Amino acid sequence: MKILALTGSPRKGSNTDILVDKILEGARTKRHATEKLHLYDYEILPCLDCRRCKEIEHVYNCPLKDGMPEIYLLLEAADIIVFGTPIYWYGPRPR
Repeated sequence: MKILALTGSPRKGSNTDILVDKILEGARTKRHATEKLHLYDYEILPCLDCRRCKEIEHVYNCPLKDGMPEIYLLLEAADIIVFGTPIYWYGPRPR
């Protein structure tokens, strides 16, 4: 089983990062493949609602050039996705 963890904390080694590492460590003891991405290492642009991604039906190819195509491939290959989200304002931090 492939497990992908996405951490949204801007600080590596943060409490969120440590907790995600513990989850992945447990998964590896069961021989699951794991990978962790620090989302702050990627340029992720917001959707502009230009709708160019929908020009060809069921293709959804975003025209923005950012780090998402690489992340999408990993998301599609994952069996389980773990979201490590710091709680600064009683919910996920808007970016």
